[in-house]
Amino acid sequence: PTTGLTGELLLEIPTRLLVRAGLASNRGMLLLGFLVGVFFQFDEQIQKYIDVDSIFKWFSESSDQTRIILITIPAIVAILILFRLLGVAWYVLRFHGYRLTRIGDDLRITCGLFTLVSATVPRPRIQFISIHRNLFMRWMRLASIRIETAGGSGKESQDAAKTVSSRWFVPVLPESRVPEIMAQLRPGLAWNEEAFDWKSISPRAHIRLSRLAVLGSLLIGIAGFAATRPWGWTLGVAALPVLVFLAIKKSRSKRYARTNDCVVYRSGIFTSRTSVTFFEKIQTVRLDESPFDRRWKMASLCIDTAAAGPADHRIQIRYLTGDFARREFDEIVRQSSEQLPVFG
Repeated sequence: PTTGLTGELLLEIPTRLLVRAGLASNRGMLLLGFLVGVFFQFDEQIQKYIDVDSIFKWFSESSDQTRIILITIPAIVAILILFRLLGVAWYVLRFHGYRLTRIGDDLRITCGLFTLVSATVPRPRIQFISIHRNLFMRWMRLASIRIETAGGSGKESQDAAKTVSSRWFVPVLPESRVPEIMAQLRPGLAWNEEAFDWKSISPRAHIRLSRLAVLGSLLIGIAGFAATRPWGWTLGVAALPVLVFLAIKKSRSKRYARTNDCVVYRSGIFTSRTSVTFFEKIQTVRLDESPFDRRWKMASLCIDTAAAGPADHRIQIRYLTGDFARREFDEIVRQSSEQLPVFG
């Protein structure tokens, strides 16, 4: 790392890593929406070169199912590839030349290919840190980091600097560098997710969620039968194993841990989110018990900070065993009331 007037360089993201992040993301949908808008804006000019009406008419009237399939499957594959390529374009345009530096207690970000964006985040104002890993990123051993700061906004309409400094604080980095960057965000934090004393939610949660899955499949079957008789109900039968599988995976994905200075929560099936907040940053702690929770002897533990939104993950731990949730509630209230701010 370099030091001096420009600060200590903590992280620099090469273009090849942005390309991998783009391939692993679904951000291409945004650019695809833009291209669709352009198509409808200039459809008359486009139809001078492509007879779109004839293509749709051929698909609707053709009786050659094999020919339609042979064209449709490659078209779907091409669209999926286009999504990924557009995702790569979005990442490169947005984060080209990304640099994260530290000057004193300020973290500074610069990035952007055409529009250069610069943002500064004071470390003492960081309330909440969230590590995101979607399915493709986990395969590639990548992660991204989002943060929430005091006075931060969760609105999508916020300016580019605020968006980069929170929602896209670190858009992508190798999994091996996550502990290093976490230690920079929170001095003294020894980040090792494997070493946390993770607590699972209630062992009966998968039964409760599976029953909800059965109810969901029943509703799908009724809706399918009403829309397409007489075989529409088979949609519910087909959906049942999928919904039950997702329910079980959801119950297993929820993990909670508490250390001497922070609370950590992990959840997510396809996109795993691991978030941490610190006792002196906690604003409210809430214990919720709905009538259904009481019937199942469960409770929800909710922890909020001064900012909420940009990290796209809140510490709302549902389906905890009731007694355990009440003990943790009391302990978190005690520890947060005793903690003093780390920064002066």
